[in-house]
Amino acid sequence: MSNLRGTSPFKSLFAKNADVTVLTQQLNKARDFFQAGQCDEALSTVRTILSKSPNSADTHFLLGQILFAREEWVEAEQAFERALNEDICSLRAIKPLRETLRSVASQANVPLVDAENLLRRLSIEQNGHACFGDDYFLDHVHPTIEIHRALGKWIVDALIANAMVEGESPSDAIMEAVQERVDLSIDYEETAIAFRNLAKVNHWAGKFQEAIVAAERSLAISPNDLESRFLLADSFNNLGRFDEAHAEYRTLFELEDYSRAHLPYGELLLDSGMTEQAEPYLIAALITDNEEHMARAYYDLGLLYSATDQYEIAISSLENVINLYPDDTATLTLLAYCLRKEGRSSEALERIAQLLKLTPNDARANYEAAESHFDLGELQKAKDYIQAVIKADPGNGEFEATLEKLKQPTPPGT
Repeated sequence: MSNLRGTSPFKSLFAKNADVTVLTQQLNKARDFFQAGQCDEALSTVRTILSKSPNSADTHFLLGQILFAREEWVEAEQAFERALNEDICSLRAIKPLRETLRSVASQANVPLVDAENLLRRLSIEQNGHACFGDDYFLDHVHPTIEIHRALGKWIVDALIANAMVEGESPSDAIMEAVQERVDLSIDYEETAIAFRNLAKVNHWAGKFQEAIVAAERSLAISPNDLESRFLLADSFNNLGRFDEAHAEYRTLFELEDYSRAHLPYGELLLDSGMTEQAEPYLIAALITDNEEHMARAYYDLGLLYSATDQYEIAISSLENVINLYPDDTATLTLLAYCLRKEGRSSEALERIAQLLKLTPNDARANYEAAESHFDLGELQKAKDYIQAVIKADPGNGEFEATLEKLKQPTPPGT
């Protein structure tokens, strides 16, 4: 038995002959529909994907989630089961393995405690469906204490039924007494650490929903655990659940100035348009030995200062990125823009020349070249660049506006 509803596939592939880029975009769109509560649109998109790639584990899992939300229990269970069986790296018992186990037990005349079917009955009795989830499992396969209790009773009952032991099925009083001893033996501090470690593994693997569940379980025991709070906030952020991410980051920083969260929270604030609040976190993120994180922080500060018309400071920040990554195209583009806005169009063209060697057809780079040449009064060069841009990206209002500007009569004496 496995966690069907609470564990997404570990590895999923589209059909070999399918357009992976298009199907990936469609799957992301279906997820967005589902997250927005638009189940009909999500379902239609998922059906389209499966018509082109019927063995996609991720798509079957999303189908299960959609059908579960629609309370179509039987179909949801089938979709979750299909997702498990199509998982390239399941780490859970796929159907052929379970069938083999039952077959071997039958051939050897060995009593089998069919926990999967027993759990199905229990789940249907308790919930009305058999889509096992986090209410029954701690992770992808390990059951909760409550389900271990049920397993223990099922095993004892099977032993008695097959005359392998003598006695009667444990009474409720005996079960409660054992439960009490088990509860008293649990080290909850170690349990919180175990959940935190599980959250770390899932977060690292990009399984952010699973990371959220584990982090919340850790925090339920140890609410001031900083790393669990960070993992929860960052997982919300990665899933686009920004309001929840903001709330968890605020809670984290109310507890302590947690350095690992400076960069992601600063970026979240910046992306949310909260530039004033983002600045101190991004500056703090510069204090690191991680070169990539430092470059990201400098780039983010370049974005922040350019958005607030502080071009000189933006240029300084972006040049620090170029010192680390000389050929980073996004940084070169933004740096050229800031140089131009600061009135340093000749220097902007030097950066654009460097950029166009890397990406000669980049529309934004060619646009910046056109604007820089215009600022320098080199109108024909500006026209050449902007016409090439519009040919590559027709209908762009910003590019069209520059072309119209270049069509205006040149004042005498200029």
